[in-house]
Amino acid sequence: MSASNRSSGGRWIWGIVVLGGLTVTAGLEWQRGWVDLTALLPGPADKSRSDAQKPSVAAPKKEWSLPPELLEAQSEPELDEADIDDMEADLSLETGRGAIPAESLFDEFEDEVVDGVVSANFEELDDEAPAREKPAGPKRAEPPISNEQPTSRAAPLMELKQIAALESAGDYVAAQKELSRWYLQSPDERESLIPRLERMAKALYFDKQPLYYEPYVVQPGDQLRLIAKKHKLSWEYLSVLNRVEPQKIRAGQKLKVVPGPFGARINLSRHELVVLLDGSYVKRYQVGVGMDGLTPIGTFKVLDKTPDPTFYGPDGVIAHDDPQNPLGERWIDLGDHYGIHGTIGNQGIGKNESQGCIRMRNPDVEEVYDFLAIGSKVTIEH
Repeated sequence: MSASNRSSGGRWIWGIVVLGGLTVTAGLEWQRGWVDLTALLPGPADKSRSDAQKPSVAAPKKEWSLPPELLEAQSEPELDEADIDDMEADLSLETGRGAIPAESLFDEFEDEVVDGVVSANFEELDDEAPAREKPAGPKRAEPPISNEQPTSRAAPLMELKQIAALESAGDYVAAQKELSRWYLQSPDERESLIPRLERMAKALYFDKQPLYYEPYVVQPGDQLRLIAKKHKLSWEYLSVLNRVEPQKIRAGQKLKVVPGPFGARINLSRHELVVLLDGSYVKRYQVGVGMDGLTPIGTFKVLDKTPDPTFYGPDGVIAHDDPQNPLGERWIDLGDHYGIHGTIGNQGIGKNESQGCIRMRNPDVEEVYDFLAIGSKVTIEH
C-alpha cells in the first residue's frame, strides 16, 4: 500500500473515533439535563413532551407533613358561646365588689376613701402605676368604679342588756366597742350613753391601771418613741398614760399599751370631734369649724404635728409664744393648709367662723395632739 493511502485511511479512523466520542458525550449530557437535543428536532416534537419530562433547574423540595390523625390533634376546636362564657368566668378577679371582667384588669384604679374613722396605715404606699390604655372595640356594660370603700351591711346592734352584762363582767374592751356602735348609729340614744362610755374609756385609755392588754416590757436600749411606733401610737401618749418621762424608762419596766392607732371623726353640724380607737369611743370635744362651708369634707391623714406653732398669715408672722397667735398651743396638719389647732380665748368654739380649719380649746387640742400620730386618719362629715 502506498504511503498516501495509509495516511488517508488513518484520518478516517480518527474521524470515526472522534465522532463516536462526541455522540456518547452528547447522550450523557442529555440524560443529565444539561443539553436539550429536542431543540434540534422539528416543532411538534417539543409540544409532545409533558411538563414532568422537562428538566428543572431547581425543583422544589417536598414539604414534610404530619399524618392526618396528628394534624387533627394539633388543631383547636371551635368554641361555642357557653365555652366563651366559662373562659371569661375563669379569667375574672374576685374582689369585695364581686367579679371584675378580665378586660377591666388594666383599668386605672384610684385611691379609695374610707367613710368613717379607720385605723391609720403606717406603711409606705407604692407609686401609682400608670394606667394602661384599653383596646378599642365594643365592650360589655360594666358597673362604675366608686371612690368609696365598699362596706358590708352593718351587723345588728347588740342588745343593751347584753352590753351591760359585759360591763359587769369587766370585759370593757368588748363592751366599749359595742356601746360605741350605738353611739355612732343611734342619735336618739347618744347623750344617754356618754356617762357609761366615758367611764370605761377612762379605765381603758387614760388610767395607768388596770391593764386590759398585754403590757410591754422595756428592753435594754429601748426608746419610748420606738416603743410607740411598734404600737402605732405617739410617744407623747405613752408618756402621759404611763406617767413616765421618755428619757427615764428602764429595762424590765412594764408599760401600759393599747393597739393603736387612734383616729378622729369630726361632725360639722354638731361641732363635735370624737377620738376613736378601732371604732371604740375614747373622748369627744367641742370644736369650731369653717364659715360658709369652707371646711373640706372627706378623710384625711395627719401629715405633721407641731407644738407651739408659728403663725404665717397674709399680714405677717406671729411668733409661737405671742398671745395673739391664732393657732394656740398645737397644730395638727391635715394638708393643703388645713389643720386642727388651738385658739385665743376659745374664739369660735361651737361656731362656723374659721377659714376652714378645726378650732379647739387649747387643753383639748393638747390631748388630741397626743392621741393622733403621724398617719392617723381624720374623717370630716356634715
